[in-house]
Amino acid sequence: MKTPDTNSTSRGQSRSILFRQAVLAVFAASSDKAANPLGHFCEKVWNANLQWLDTSGLALYLYDQLIQLNQEHSMPSAVLARLRQNHADNIDRNSQLLAEAIEINHAFQREGFVFAHIKGITLSPDSVPNASLRCQLDLDFLIQTDQADAARLVLERMGYTLDFKVGKTWEFRTGVSEVVKITDLYKAKSQRSIDLHLVPQDGLLDRLQLRSFSGVACPVLSPADQFISQAKHLFKHLCCAFTRAAWLLEYRRNLLSHRNDPGFWEQVERLLVKEPETVLAIAVVTLLVSEVFGDPMPAAITTTVPAPVQLWIKLYGHRILTADFPGTKLYLLLQAELDPKAVPARRSKRKELLPLSRPPMITYGYEGESLLSRSRRYRAQLQFIRFRLRFHCVEGIHYLFEVSRFKRLVTGLPH
Repeated sequence: MKTPDTNSTSRGQSRSILFRQAVLAVFAASSDKAANPLGHFCEKVWNANLQWLDTSGLALYLYDQLIQLNQEHSMPSAVLARLRQNHADNIDRNSQLLAEAIEINHAFQREGFVFAHIKGITLSPDSVPNASLRCQLDLDFLIQTDQADAARLVLERMGYTLDFKVGKTWEFRTGVSEVVKITDLYKAKSQRSIDLHLVPQDGLLDRLQLRSFSGVACPVLSPADQFISQAKHLFKHLCCAFTRAAWLLEYRRNLLSHRNDPGFWEQVERLLVKEPETVLAIAVVTLLVSEVFGDPMPAAITTTVPAPVQLWIKLYGHRILTADFPGTKLYLLLQAELDPKAVPARRSKRKELLPLSRPPMITYGYEGESLLSRSRRYRAQLQFIRFRLRFHCVEGIHYLFEVSRFKRLVTGLPH
C-alpha cells in the first residue's frame, strides 16, 4: 500500500487556504484592482476549491467581480466556462423562483394575508448588485402568526406539503425529492421549498413597503428592517457551525450602500431602541466585515463588542469563512464569551460537540418510487451520515486543541 504523502497534502491544504483568502481579498476595500491576487493560482488549485466557491455562495459573485475588473482571464478557461454555464443555469432557476414567488404573492393577496417577501429577490440592489448572481435555493415569506394555518391551506392547494415545523418556521415542499450533485447546484430542481416565518401582528409587518418585481407589487421589509434582519441572520449563523461568506459580503454591501444616508441610520437607531439585544449582533457582524474586508469602522462599534469577542473575530474570522461545509466548531468559543440570552437556540456543549440524534433526512421517498431510486436515496443518506460523523469527530478534535489556547489568550486580555 502506498503511504500518503502528508507533506504534499499539507501543501495542498495550505494552497487552498491561500486561494480562499485571495478570493476574499478580491472584494476587499484595500485591494489593488490592477493586481489580481488570484492570478498566480494554477488550474489544479482552482478545481480543488470550486466546491468551496459554490457552498460559500461566492462563485458567481467572484465570476462577476473579475469580469467587472476585466480580469476574467485570471481564471483557467475550463473554470471560466463552468462559471459561465452556472450563471446561465442560475438565471433560469431564479426566473422560475420569481414566477413561483409572484404566484404565491397573488394567492396570499387574494386571501387578504398580512405577509412579506424576504431574502432572495428583495436583497437586490442594496445587498446584491444583480439578482442573477445570488444562489437562491428556496422562497421565504413572513406571515402574520394568526394567519399561518390559512396560508398552509393555500400552499397545499398549490401542491405544497408541510414538511416540518422548527420554532416559528414552517417548511413546505413540493415536487420529487432528488439527490443533487454539487455540479447541479445552480440548475432548476423538480423539488421546491418554501419557508413561512411566523411573526406577531405588530412590529415588522406594520412597516412593510411595496416593491415591483416583473411589474407586480410585492410587500417587502423596509430598508432599515432588512438591514437589521440581515445582521441578526448573520449573527445567528456565527453562533452555529457554518457561515456562508456570501452572507457577509451581502451584509457589507448593504452597509456600504447606506453609509452616507443619515436618515437610514436614524431609522435603524429608532428600531434598535425596541431591540437592545440586536445592537451587539450588529456590532459583531460589522466588526467581522472590517476584519475580513478592511473597511474602517466607527469607534463606537469596537467599544460595543467585548474584548474576548473581538479576539475571536481576529483569530477565527477568516477561518470560519474559508472553511469547507459544514464548517467548524469554533463557534463554541464565541458562544462561551456571549451572554446566554444573546445566543440563538443554544444547546449544551456536550450536544454540540457530539450530538446523539440521527442526522436529518436529505431526500424523501414518493409514491411509485422505483427500487433503483430508493437504493440511491438510501446510499446518499448513509454517505451523509458518515459525512456528519466525520465532521463531528474532526472538528471536535480541532475545537479541543483551540479551547485551551483561546482561554489562555482571553485571560491575558486587559480588563
